Amino acid sequence: MRKRRTRRLRGLKVAVLGAGAVGSSLAGDLHRAGAELRVWSRRRASARRLARMVDGVLSRTPGEAAGDADLVLLCVSDRAIEPVARALAREWRTRPGKRAPVALHTSGFHGEKPLRPLHALGWPVGTLHPVTAFFRTRSGIGVALAREWFATRATGRAAQMASRVVRGLQGKELRLSGGDREKRAYHLACTLVSNGAVALFDLAREVLHRRDARSREALASLLTSTAFSLRLRGKRRSLSGPVARGDAVVVAGHLALLRGRPDDRRLYQLLSRRLLALSDLPARDRGAIERLIR
Repeated sequence: MRKRRTRRLRGLKVAVLGAGAVGSSLAGDLHRAGAELRVWSRRRASARRLARMVDGVLSRTPGEAAGDADLVLLCVSDRAIEPVARALAREWRTRPGKRAPVALHTSGFHGEKPLRPLHALGWPVGTLHPVTAFFRTRSGIGVALAREWFATRATGRAAQMASRVVRGLQGKELRLSGGDREKRAYHLACTLVSNGAVALFDLAREVLHRRDARSREALASLLTSTAFSLRLRGKRRSLSGPVARGDAVVVAGHLALLRGRPDDRRLYQLLSRRLLALSDLPARDRGAIERLIR
């Protein structure tokens, strides 16, 4: 059953360049919010399928998609942002006097530099990064982004457009400022939380010596409850486990299980150091843990 469309972004004309997980997710939500879409991708079959799903117009080139758009979203891989921006700029030079749309790319790592070819032509540019984990759904239209967080970095008309899109998707906006260092630090933080959690989850299942569905569900449920506690109570009040309790016997037992796995043992010790720094253990208990995790 298809979700009902709303009018929050009615009249907004958007060109979505890229039909991968990010492009298809944004296109789906923009369509449901009432935006009019044009779609382009180097993968013609994917673009054709996405255009059909969002009642959009399939375009042959980035410039054709940009046409009379108010907003151009570059939802391509990081290394493709600047080449696509250059191709779009070449086509746009043939349209003197036409008001330039806003261009936003969806990379979490890069700032506005990859959009320099467009900025040089007077385009307002910026970034719009959905703060979520992407995956393909069975429908092929991507994950729903409504009510999610979006990290934005832009000024002037580009900032206004980014905020309008976030509001239209009923999302929450995290505004980034400053130079590229802040943007890259933001992306590193996202990588540690999301990809780091996946790596730790895989390690947890490995040391458990089980790969069945029930163990996966049990550990995933624990991860979900931890994330909920962090959101509701903060990091210090979410601390639990043997390091936070000062239970040196259990910590020693964990380290014994990791004997013969020096990299994983070292990872456990490094993570435990940070947990210990967050805890309010008394000096006596703290010292016993410290000796184990040096």
